[in-house]
Amino acid sequence: MKNKESDPNLQLNLDGEFESSTDPKPDSVIEPNLSLKPDKTLNIAVSGDVRITKLEREIIDTSDFQRLRGIRQLGYAFHVYPTALHTRFDHSLGTLKMAEIMIQSIRSNLDCKKEEREITLKQEILARLYALLHDITHIPFGHTIEDELGLLTRHDLNANRILRFLGPNSEIGQVIKKELGDDLYNRFMSIYIWHEQSWKEWLKEIGEDSEDLVDSWGPLEEWYNAFDEDDAFIYDLVSNTVCADLLDYIARDNYFCNLGEQMRYRFLNFLFLHDIEDGGRTYKRLFVRLWKDKGVPRRDTLTDLARLLEARYLLAERVYFHHAKGISSTMLGRALQEELLSGGLKEEDLYNNSDDTLLKYLSESKNEVAQRLAQALLKRELHKDFKFFNLATFSGIQSQDRRLNQLKKIMSRFNNPEERRILEDKFAEEIDAQKGDILIYAPSFSMNTKVADVKTIWNGEPTSLKDIDDGIIQPRLKQILAAHEMLWELRFFVSRDLNPHQKKLLELSIELHTVCPPDELEDKTKRYYKEIVRYEVLSKYGQPPMPPIEIEGNINSIVDGLLIPATDKKAKFQKRLTTAIDKLFKPNE
Repeated sequence: MKNKESDPNLQLNLDGEFESSTDPKPDSVIEPNLSLKPDKTLNIAVSGDVRITKLEREIIDTSDFQRLRGIRQLGYAFHVYPTALHTRFDHSLGTLKMAEIMIQSIRSNLDCKKEEREITLKQEILARLYALLHDITHIPFGHTIEDELGLLTRHDLNANRILRFLGPNSEIGQVIKKELGDDLYNRFMSIYIWHEQSWKEWLKEIGEDSEDLVDSWGPLEEWYNAFDEDDAFIYDLVSNTVCADLLDYIARDNYFCNLGEQMRYRFLNFLFLHDIEDGGRTYKRLFVRLWKDKGVPRRDTLTDLARLLEARYLLAERVYFHHAKGISSTMLGRALQEELLSGGLKEEDLYNNSDDTLLKYLSESKNEVAQRLAQALLKRELHKDFKFFNLATFSGIQSQDRRLNQLKKIMSRFNNPEERRILEDKFAEEIDAQKGDILIYAPSFSMNTKVADVKTIWNGEPTSLKDIDDGIIQPRLKQILAAHEMLWELRFFVSRDLNPHQKKLLELSIELHTVCPPDELEDKTKRYYKEIVRYEVLSKYGQPPMPPIEIEGNINSIVDGLLIPATDKKAKFQKRLTTAIDKLFKPNE
């Protein structure tokens, strides 16, 4: 009698039982070691049993994969939801299980033609590997450091990091090459770097001329040339719109934050593969069929996809963009930025750190700003939410003056880490606060609404979900997408130690750098500096014994001086202010 676990053509069903799959299209050569035989079973929350192969077990056992145990999936969300402690290790296993379920769903979709549900043995092995390793290049607080604060190149576009963790000389790369051979390894890596762009466009995006990226583009070029158009659906399956990554993290984040949402993925029953022409090449892509043979739409499936988008919104509103998480993340980001700029840390040093060891390292830093912010995080002494601006704020300004895209103007500064740091220090210096006391949180305006871009077949034609012409679902989708956009906010966080006067001055300064119309900027800047000078004069010398007109003249003179850039770039604002006040207001001895 045949042992079920030794037969690679017997697949696990949604209940974890073996059943005969649709016969996969045979690969030209099937090596003996290309097997899906389960070698071990891991039991994790949300996903249940995750059966892994020998190759997958060897990868999981590497030190590079084990490091994911120390990287939390939601960063500082545990400051809001105490049980949000799940890790990228858990999520990687969950994504593997979800990819397995999606493959089963495609193969068992008998509403489709045979070629629309054929997945070869090699493709299944590659898809499972891609699911397991899709987050292997993550570092501690990765989304905060890369996506929200822009301090480093994001993990899946970071050539150095891809080579470090998956390259031919890496620990994991060696395991894959040993088990699958060079050709299949290169084919796997071609999926990892594909990103729906040409290789040259991808290199341009990550900066191929940068000396600090990689010494040789050789491996990347070899991987790109190994790409098989029939493997394009594997990228969709794991990393695109309605994918294994998203379906696992929505359910997992919901569970560990105890939000109580019931996640049902019935639309998986209608997954299938479909050829798409693009640039003279034909790619096999993943689709959801939303039309019945009877010529009517599958409204229940439409509703399920809309609910998925709503669930993603709920998590964004309550977790991803929660103000306390944003404050913690921004404090961590500024601490790390100081350490990187001072040379205390390099990016590659982060590869061997967990969330906790990185924070501990920063708390013992020789850099005063990094140390102070990290120590505050350890004690959960968070900055306070001070001021925020949303899309409605800028829409109002734009309606008054259409000559300038105010949002684009300020975000070009606030999205740039070094520009943002300079501005934070300028705010602090002008109100006589410490560096790091004022922090800016300026996430990318691009919100994660990729569910709406899922490829579907609607009335016989390929289209994205958001472009479906339907009077029932279209208004609902537009409302959800609009709600996602309104979650975006530019926020300013301040130390709890600021006094009321400092906060008053800061509010005036923030206005100048955000919502002040250009034609009012000069006048309001002078008024802001007058407020600073007048307060400092009264604080230091009380009411000066001179005529009011002379007092006002001296204040105006000091303001005019402060508005002129200092000849010495290292000259501190407070030093210039004090020197000018002493010169004009210090009583004669």
